[in-house]
Amino acid sequence: MVLRWGEKKVVFGSILFLILCSFIVFGATNSEPSEIYLEGNISELSFVSGEPVLLDFVINFTGPISPNTLLNISFDDMSKSKKLKSLLDYQEILYDVDGENYRLLNSNTNVDLIYTSAGDHLVYLMVDTVEDVFESISFGITGSALNPSYSPYLDFGNDGLIEWQYFGGLTGYVDEFSLPDELNENGNPSEIIIKNEALEDRTYWCEEIDLPYTRDLEVYASIEDLAGLNLTATLLQLESPSCVDSAGCEAYGGQFECKLETVPGTANYYNCSMDIGYAVENEYLICLYNEVDGDGTVHQGKLNAEQGGDTSAYTCKLEGSSYVCNDFASDDFFIKVKGGDYTYELGNFSADFGSSLVNSYAAFEHSLNNQIENCIELSGGGCAIPLRIGSLSPAAIAIHSLDMYYTSSGATKSKTSFYMTLIAEEGSLIEIGDLDLLDLESKNSLSMDTSGMFFFVPQVDDEDDYEFTVELMPGPQVTLDVTIGPSDEWDSSGYNESSTQDFIKGYISSLNYQTSNFADVLSFLELSDSVTVALSGLNSYLNSSEHINYSNSNESQNFLENLTNELDAIVLGTPQSIEIVADISEQIIAEPQDILIDMVAGGEEERVNAYHHQNDFIVNSRARHLKVELQGGVIIEGTWVEKNIAGTGTDYYLYETIPGSLYVDPIYELSFKEPFEMHRQVPNLVYRKEYSSLNNVAYSYFVRKNIAFDLSSLKTILIPKTGISEVEYETVPVCGDGVCSVLVVDGERVSLEDAVSCPEDCSKKVNWTGILVAFMIGLLLIVGMVLYFKLSGGDKINSTLKRLPRVFNNPEDEFNLKKYV
Repeated sequence: MVLRWGEKKVVFGSILFLILCSFIVFGATNSEPSEIYLEGNISELSFVSGEPVLLDFVINFTGPISPNTLLNISFDDMSKSKKLKSLLDYQEILYDVDGENYRLLNSNTNVDLIYTSAGDHLVYLMVDTVEDVFESISFGITGSALNPSYSPYLDFGNDGLIEWQYFGGLTGYVDEFSLPDELNENGNPSEIIIKNEALEDRTYWCEEIDLPYTRDLEVYASIEDLAGLNLTATLLQLESPSCVDSAGCEAYGGQFECKLETVPGTANYYNCSMDIGYAVENEYLICLYNEVDGDGTVHQGKLNAEQGGDTSAYTCKLEGSSYVCNDFASDDFFIKVKGGDYTYELGNFSADFGSSLVNSYAAFEHSLNNQIENCIELSGGGCAIPLRIGSLSPAAIAIHSLDMYYTSSGATKSKTSFYMTLIAEEGSLIEIGDLDLLDLESKNSLSMDTSGMFFFVPQVDDEDDYEFTVELMPGPQVTLDVTIGPSDEWDSSGYNESSTQDFIKGYISSLNYQTSNFADVLSFLELSDSVTVALSGLNSYLNSSEHINYSNSNESQNFLENLTNELDAIVLGTPQSIEIVADISEQIIAEPQDILIDMVAGGEEERVNAYHHQNDFIVNSRARHLKVELQGGVIIEGTWVEKNIAGTGTDYYLYETIPGSLYVDPIYELSFKEPFEMHRQVPNLVYRKEYSSLNNVAYSYFVRKNIAFDLSSLKTILIPKTGISEVEYETVPVCGDGVCSVLVVDGERVSLEDAVSCPEDCSKKVNWTGILVAFMIGLLLIVGMVLYFKLSGGDKINSTLKRLPRVFNNPEDEFNLKKYV
C-alpha cells in the first residue's frame, strides 16, 4: 500500500505521539543498577570468625529502583539480606519514594470483630497531619455473652506496645511469689536495722524484682517490729534496669503505696495490697521505708536479709521529685510479691476505657502523639494511625462510640469513625542523598557501607577459603575469594561496648522496622507476639551490656559468648526479612457463569436473579505475594488474599471460589483466617460461610503459592439464605451468556449485542454436524466409484468408449466450446 503525503504526516505524528507517551509513562519505571563493587584494597581480603562484616561499596544506577531492593551478603551458603531502604535509614541517608498511594476505605462508627482463635484485627484512626496533637480519645469496647473475650487489648500504632488491656475485676492474688533474682531465702541470715530517720535522710530499702503482668501487687516483707515501726511499701522504677553506676542511678515513681501492719515483738512476713492503677511488668524496685521521723538514733525494727553473694538490692533516697539509688552489695532483703488474679473475661457489657490503660494517662497521651508523628500520610490528605485490637481467646468484640479530639492548625477537631482498610501502593525510589535517579547525567553512583546489616563472619576452626558475594536483589553482584581465620587470631579488643551494643541495637532496629512497616503482615502470620517477646529480651540484653567491664577480657568474652548463643535463641522464629513481591488490588466482578446452580434453590431463573443481585455489593480485594524468611532458615511464601465487602444484609451465604486451574491443594496450601466450610471441590474449590448480618464484612486467607496476579479470578458470591425473589433489573447485555441480546421497542427489534461487540453470542454458528455428514457421504461415493472401476477392468471401459457416437463434427467445434466454457 502506498501512502499519500497527508496520510504519511498523520501516521508519522501518531508514531511520534506514541513514542512520547511511552517516555512519559515508562520513563520513571523501576530499573536495576548496572554495577556494584567494593572499595579499598580487596585483592587479599580476609576475615576472622565473629567479626562484623563492615565494608564500603559503590552502586552504579541506571534509573529509579524498587523500594523493596535487597542487599545480600554471603559466605558460601551462609547469607543475610536486608532492604536497601533499611540500610539508608540506619545510616541516616535521606531518600525519596515516588508513586506512593495510601488510601483509607470503609469507614464505620460501629465495627464488629470476630476472632475464631486468639489473635488480632487491624483498624485505623485518621487525623489531619503529622503535626496534630491529641487532646483526648475514648470509645466503647463491648464483648459478647455467647462468645466473651479473654483480656482484649489495644495497640495504638501497631508498634508492639500495648496501651490498653482489659483485666476485669480483682479476684485475689496468684499462688506463686515473684522473688528478687539473687535472693535465697535459705541463705546466710542477716539483719538490717531500720531507724527513725528524718525525711531528708530517709532510707528506702529496695529489691529489684521481675514483676508479673499485673495491676495489683501483694507485697511481703520479713520484719521484726522493735519499737513502733510505721512501714510503707512503694514502687519505683530505675531509669536503667540493673543499674550499677557508682554515682547512683535515678529512679522514679513512689505514687503507689500500701501500709504493712506489723505486730511489735514478732518477727514474721507481713504483707499489704497495692492498687497500682495501671499495668506493670518486668523490672521494678519494691521498696520499704519507715515513716517515723527522728534523729536516727532509735532502732525501730529489723529487716531480715540474706548475706553474701550477688545481690538485687538497692538503697534509695528521695531528692526532689526523683530518687537516687545505689546498689547494696552486701545483702538481699527478704522482700517478695504476688501478682493479681482477675476475671479477665469481657462479656456482654462495655469496658471502662479509662480504667484499663496499662500505663498512666500522661504516658498514654505521649504514646498517642508519638503515633501521630509516625502516622501514614494519605494521598488524598489526612494521616492514618493503625490500631491493633486483639483478644487472647476466640471472641466477638464490638467497638463503637468513638470520641476522638485533636488539635490541627490551632483548631480543635473530632472524629467518630473507624476505618477498616488501608490500600497501599509503593512506587519507585527516585532519590538517594544527593543522587537524582531520574537524572543521572552528572552523577550515577552512590557510596555507602554495610553498617546496619549486622552480618557476622561464620565461626571456623581452621583457616580456609570462601566465596564472598555482595549483591543487590534484583541487580548486579560482586564475588571474591576470601580467607576466614579462627577467632583467636582476632584481637579481643575488637569486642567493645559500642560494637556489642550496635549488634544488639541492630536486631532491635530490624524488628522495630518490621513492626512499623509490616505490622499487618506480622499480625496475619501470627508473628506479632514472637516479635514483641524478642524485643523485650533484646532490650534486657542491651541494658545488661551497658554494665559489662570490657577491659576485663574474661568477663567480656564470657558475656559475648553467651550473648551470641542466647540472642540466637531470642530471635529464633522472628522474621529475618519480609518481602512483598507483588501487591495487587482489584474490585471483584461476578460473571453469570460464577453463579452455580447449587448456590440457589429455584433453578435457572433464580440463578439469573442471583447474578443481578450481586450489584447490591461491592467486593474490594487485595492480594500480596509474601516472602518471609524467619531466623533459623524457615521460609514462608505465598499469597495473602483480603476481601472487603461494602453493603449490608441479613442471613446470607458468602461463597468464595478458587479456580481449579490454579491447582490449589485445599489441605496443604490453603488456610482461611475465619472458618469457611467446603461447598464443592471440583471443578473449582468453592467455600461457604454463613453471615447473620452483612455489614462491611472483611475476611482473608493464605494460599501457599503465588496467585496474586490471578486475583480477579477469585470470585465472591453473596446469596440470601431465604432465596432470591424475582427482581427488576435493567436489560443490560451480558457477553458470554449464550444469548445475542435484542430489545423490542414498539415492534422494532434493536440489537444490544452484535457480532463485533460480542462474537461469542452473536457470530453466525457454523453447522459442523451438517458439514461432517456431507463429507462422509462424498467420501463414500468416491470409494464406491473407485471400487466400481477397479472391478470392471480397463478393457470394458475402453470398449464402451469406442461404441459412443461422435459428439462434434470436427475438432474446431470442440475447441470453440471449450474456449466458451
